[in-house]
Amino acid sequence: MEKLLLDITDLKQEIDKLQNQGTNENKQIKELKLDHDNKIQELASHLPETNVARGATERAKILWVDDHPINNEGIIDVYQHQGVDFDLAINTSQALHYLSINKYDLIISDMGRGSVRDEGVNMIKSIKQSVPNPPPIYIFCSRIANEIYGKQAIEEGAVMVTSSPKELILSIVKTVKIK
Repeated sequence: MEKLLLDITDLKQEIDKLQNQGTNENKQIKELKLDHDNKIQELASHLPETNVARGATERAKILWVDDHPINNEGIIDVYQHQGVDFDLAINTSQALHYLSINKYDLIISDMGRGSVRDEGVNMIKSIKQSVPNPPPIYIFCSRIANEIYGKQAIEEGAVMVTSSPKELILSIVKTVKIK
């Protein structure tokens, strides 16, 4: 399983690298994403069937904010089978709307959206201004975005900033108390 987690991390970094280069190699990116999702599904097959610690019928709820939600389908699929529901928002405004009508155990966000490379940091500020007692916020982004904006995101209130799918996957388990 450790090798599988390393493979997933390597694939994610390769996808991020190609996307950051603005490459036109869409076929190569699609193939890498497919391989990435297949490895996440393989990882899911190694996880035991579980229930969320809060009760057999109550499910955990995560808000995932990303303007390219397709990049996260593999991880989302794993956790939906583990008793976690997701709402997907493609921008900060939509995330704030969801937060005004729902309670979440966790928020996961990318760092850059559109041409705003530090939108994840801006979103944290907006959430802190609008939501009393917000849930923990994780930023899942490219290594480069983490190097440039990670410290600022932590200073603004993110619990974690990572480019590692392994770190994200293990942290989700702890935060939403999956047994």
